[in-house]
Amino acid sequence: MLKEGSAEGIDRKSISAQIIEMIRAVNFGDGIEMVPVDNEETFDLIKNSKLGLDYRSKKEGDEESASVFDGLDFDPDKLRSQAFALFDMAGAEKIPVGIMTFTIAPRRWVEKERYWEKVSDGVVVRDHFDLSDVVGSERSMPEFIISPSWTKVDPRYAGKFAIPGFNVIRKTLGLLAEAAPDQTFLEVSAQGQAGQNDRTIRQRLAGIVSSSSAGQKFTNQEIEQASGINGFMNLIGKSTEGSATTVQVAKLLGINEAVNYGDDLTLGPVFSKRIK
Repeated sequence: MLKEGSAEGIDRKSISAQIIEMIRAVNFGDGIEMVPVDNEETFDLIKNSKLGLDYRSKKEGDEESASVFDGLDFDPDKLRSQAFALFDMAGAEKIPVGIMTFTIAPRRWVEKERYWEKVSDGVVVRDHFDLSDVVGSERSMPEFIISPSWTKVDPRYAGKFAIPGFNVIRKTLGLLAEAAPDQTFLEVSAQGQAGQNDRTIRQRLAGIVSSSSAGQKFTNQEIEQASGINGFMNLIGKSTEGSATTVQVAKLLGINEAVNYGDDLTLGPVFSKRIK
């Protein structure tokens, strides 16, 4: 379970440093090392590998997001991300074998977030006010959302990564919970089955969501026609086989699943919990 904490006495400027120090003490096995993605060489190496990077992990910051090199913080103006790469250092070259990412989204990002809710005769576009109701929190809009984000591990190393990897997630979220200001939520979305091999479908979903206000309803026929997805309603809240671990981690952390809710772009299950 994730321990809820207090922000008193926490130097928020040192959040990233605390996380890095903790990760460096974790044993992933002989020759395996996890390091922060805090320089261009590591960034390019991971981005150009089969692992890839979260789309929000940017080399250079912009008006919406800080550079991934800046690390995590509760920044009211920009989304902050931090990535950690897992390397096999046993040979002559360091080989990237895993990536783990965390993000902290401020209210200005959260207000734009949308979800799909399955109802008896169609689907409804929802926002975080609605989501907080469903997961048993007071109906509210978060000031920040902490999320464990894009994580991928070479299958050959999955066994070595499982236990220490979960410990890194648990301890990182614990440190963030202690430093979090009031009105902070933890959210996990698992990859859904919509558009797994078809980017155009996700582009259509993005277009539908961006042009829809919270509360807008579509009949089953309307959403299937607009999205090009047959059986749209039946895919809401269903994860891919490869995302089973994400669902398991969310449950182990005690994060509540939003029943009948799905991610805006993949329709996968959504888990949310207020931690402060």
